[in-house]
Amino acid sequence: MTEHNAPPTPRIELLYNADCPICNWEINRYNKHAPDHLRFVPITDEAAAGWGVSPDTALRALHLRDTGNPDVHQTGVAAFLALWQAMPRTRWIAHMVGLWPLRPLVDWAYREVAAPALYHLHKRREAKREDRS
Repeated sequence: MTEHNAPPTPRIELLYNADCPICNWEINRYNKHAPDHLRFVPITDEAAAGWGVSPDTALRALHLRDTGNPDVHQTGVAAFLALWQAMPRTRWIAHMVGLWPLRPLVDWAYREVAAPALYHLHKRREAKREDRS
């Protein structure tokens, strides 16, 4: 196989909670239109360790990294903005959400409402699974 036929190496990776129905649904929608330089990584103990975070920390927010620049590791809204910017169909969302005063409001809503709610729902699902076993 020549270098021209080799699949491109993903430059942007997203670490997400595949056990969360909302997160999984959203990432699956992105994945349908994702360029080859994006890769979506479900959270596992091994995946989280490879990112230098605990699984619990990984579950609390969306994480994104640039494999070409390991120092770039974004979480929360910053990760969403980088994802949206990397995808042709969602660049306009990145532009809109990145504008002041929307950006601080979206940051606050994600950090204080959405992310904690999704984490809480994840913990409830885990507890129900443990009760059944």
